[in-house]
Amino acid sequence: MTKTERRIAEILSGNIKRFRMKNGLSQEKLAELMDISPTTVSNYETCDIWPSRQNFARLADVLGVKPYQLFMDFPSEIPDVASDVLERLEERFAQQEPFSARSARKRVKKGRQETR
Repeated sequence: MTKTERRIAEILSGNIKRFRMKNGLSQEKLAELMDISPTTVSNYETCDIWPSRQNFARLADVLGVKPYQLFMDFPSEIPDVASDVLERLEERFAQQEPFSARSARKRVKKGRQETR
């Protein structure tokens, strides 16, 4: 394993544990919710194995995070603050109308009507 691969594995394993604990889950409870063994959860948290794609998606879902958040390198002294800020930003953007060519045309048309 290269240095970079090792660092990514450490970030992933640390975030799995961080989000598990933030959700008040034991390794056993997380394993139960994911339908895997507690040993597998322990191996994820110690960088011994990587979750499969299927288990990775399930893991993010059970932990209530976006998959990319499991790879974010949060400063160790403020992980909860950074996580909370991200959650608030995502909620704010989710409330906005999704951007599309159609919505852009509507905004342009509305702007033209307001300037007349």
